[in-house]
Amino acid sequence: MSGGSRKGAGRPIGTNRYGEPTKAIRVPISLLPEIEKRLDKMAEAHEEYLDNLDFALDRRNCFVYQLEELNERVSNPLKASSKES
Repeated sequence: MSGGSRKGAGRPIGTNRYGEPTKAIRVPISLLPEIEKRLDKMAEAHEEYLDNLDFALDRRNCFVYQLEELNERVSNPLKASSKES
């Protein structure tokens, strides 16, 4: 098998700097600076969204861990009091 498209080849969808599929287009060179500026703003917004999502997931995971700890203390009060000593 040589050449052509292959299943599973290429970058996975949504892993580029925009977080969505892209398409190559031809644009007048005079518009290129404005288009690049707008694309950079979109990419920055996407990166900020991902950072906020990571932060929210970290907080969620911390909260889940705290709930698990609390549940263990309530379920096994003798075991929990021996850990505190």
